[in-house]
Amino acid sequence: RVEAFGRNEMPLEPQTSLLELMWNALQDPTLVFLCCAAVVSLVIGVFIEKEPLGWLEGTAILTAVVVVVMVGSVNDYQKEAQFRALNAQKDDMTVHVLRGGKKF
Repeated sequence: RVEAFGRNEMPLEPQTSLLELMWNALQDPTLVFLCCAAVVSLVIGVFIEKEPLGWLEGTAILTAVVVVVMVGSVNDYQKEAQFRALNAQKDDMTVHVLRGGKKF
């Protein structure tokens, strides 16, 4: 029966990719606002004030956004992987059936 019809189980959904989790993290309004503030700070620091280190503040803001997105995304990815492993253990059980008086 297994050869003819395959195993009697539900196919697993693919795990969310790390890039997709990063994109979802970047949709947070606070991070979008910080990215806009970083771009404005870079433009003002580099093109208007024309200081030697005018790029520093905007770059620091962008770096903070990248760190927050990376940490959040990696954490979510690991949590999803752990949940899948725990769920696989829960679903892994042996079932015995009676057919024609014989135990299978």
